[in-house]
Amino acid sequence: MIVSATPVVPRWSCRRHADLSLRQWPDGFVLFDEAQGQLQCLTTAAGEVMALLLQGPEWTSVDLAQALMGEVPTEDDVAMVEKVVLHFLSLNLVERLPV
Repeated sequence: MIVSATPVVPRWSCRRHADLSLRQWPDGFVLFDEAQGQLQCLTTAAGEVMALLLQGPEWTSVDLAQALMGEVPTEDDVAMVEKVVLHFLSLNLVERLPV
């Protein structure tokens, strides 16, 4: 049995981008889900993560953190992004892609 030393990194995608409208306000973001008729108030960091997810076909949490920070992210940066993405997953805004 061969065991890979490379950790499995989840990839995330927002396939419902056509249903979602993201708007930035001075104190954060608002996300409207037209299909569900729901409005979500997002922090600035969460809104920036969602903006990236809406732009690309798929992302890892490390990729998202690096895009946000503009440099190699710390473990804390990646953990913050992971927490945000998991919250989006619980709201059915994003999906975890198969490895």
